[in-house]
Amino acid sequence: MRGRKSGNPIKAITNNDKELLKALSRTGYVSKEQAQNLINLNERRLKNLEKDGYIKSTSAIIKDKQINVYQLNGKGKQYVENNITSINNFYKATSPQHDLVLADRYLKLDTESRDCWKTEGDIREIFSSQITESMSMPDAIILKHSIEIDTEINIRAIEVIEVVTNNYGAEEIEAKIEFITEVLQIPKEEISFERAN
Repeated sequence: MRGRKSGNPIKAITNNDKELLKALSRTGYVSKEQAQNLINLNERRLKNLEKDGYIKSTSAIIKDKQINVYQLNGKGKQYVENNITSINNFYKATSPQHDLVLADRYLKLDTESRDCWKTEGDIREIFSSQITESMSMPDAIILKHSIEIDTEINIRAIEVIEVVTNNYGAEEIEAKIEFITEVLQIPKEEISFERAN
């Protein structure tokens, strides 16, 4: 009988596995459907990644439907820390409802744009000298260039992504717009608000 024997660890992480681990690192959650359709991982591979401790699955109710979703597990996080240098800060998962919208945007980008994706933690780190108080950060930016001139950081963002749920009030949204336009100095037109239902 061919195939993976019970108990044997995954021998090698494939490119598609890496794409899943990157997506989870940058967006918090990925649905089973997204992993299969946008990353081309089959159900057996997903189960093996889970069995070997790279990912963990849970179920979530999205639009009145129960679905399987994945998050990074210990071995997956360790793999990313040791092998994927483009990821400095892991996205702090919010909720499947919120983060699956973010994952959908991320997974539909081309590879170059995915590599330019910066999480909320990355944004805080990049702009730490300009952040003087608790400020409301966007969920992600696609950052093409970052140039530091004296103490000012000039950036060229292709897009700023903010997922809005029903829990967001007008004040929260306005605070995010203010941070993006005043601190990041990114025009309001480059902000993409995505609604999570």
